[in-house]
Amino acid sequence: MRTGLTQEQVYLRGEKNNDVLRVPIRINLRPIVDAWPHSVLLMPGQKEYRLMVRPAFAKTATLRSYKIQSAGIRIVSVRPSKKLMDGKPALVVEALPTGKGFISAKLYLRFKQWSKPVKVTFVGVGK
Repeated sequence: MRTGLTQEQVYLRGEKNNDVLRVPIRINLRPIVDAWPHSVLLMPGQKEYRLMVRPAFAKTATLRSYKIQSAGIRIVSVRPSKKLMDGKPALVVEALPTGKGFISAKLYLRFKQWSKPVKVTFVGVGK
């Protein structure tokens, strides 16, 4: 399934062959499961960050696995939260700065209900 901004056209034919009405349609297709925010700023002294999980069509979103690409940030754990965020399930991510200067990490979350990874970027300034 494709996600993002999509443009399509619908053609309606009239009673005569020459009667054609073209209707352009723009749709922003969202993934079945998404996480918010997409970008997280690491704050001094804070190590836990909450992400809201937004299942669009699925009733629940079950975290299957995660992968990290990091430059100066260590993702210690990713676990489901017992508290909801705005009525939606949430994840608690424990992230610690380990580098100097500008640091970043990309967290790729995989959910049982969605085959594509959901990307969340963590950024900050290290010691």
